[in-house]
Amino acid sequence: MSEASVAGVAIDTRHWIGGRRVASPGTFTDLSPIDEQPLAEIARGGGAEVTQAVQAARDAFPGWAATAPADRAAVLRAIAGAEDKPSAVSDSAPPARPSEVPAGAPPARRTARKARRMGQQHG
Repeated sequence: MSEASVAGVAIDTRHWIGGRRVASPGTFTDLSPIDEQPLAEIARGGGAEVTQAVQAARDAFPGWAATAPADRAAVLRAIAGAEDKPSAVSDSAPPARPSEVPAGAPPARRTARKARRMGQQHG
């Protein structure tokens, strides 16, 4: 298992696909935004991991689609709540640079609001 220690907390650096950790044959070195020193070796996804992730998403879709919008919104609010919690890492690290934030990742709270509105519109 590949692991990094962040603010004293052990973090698994493998992918999370389909509810389980998945290793990759390759890794890349993650550097600290503070001092550019190596932090950890992170799993580098390739075609095999993409294929597994796409299949996991396809497998999960029917259950998620069958979940009532209000229930989906509750799940997304719980995720947003976890995002909002301060951590030792976020308290001690500088804010992320825009280049470090995935452009296509919508905040969970906004997604939860959309799911709740869908439930109100569609019963």
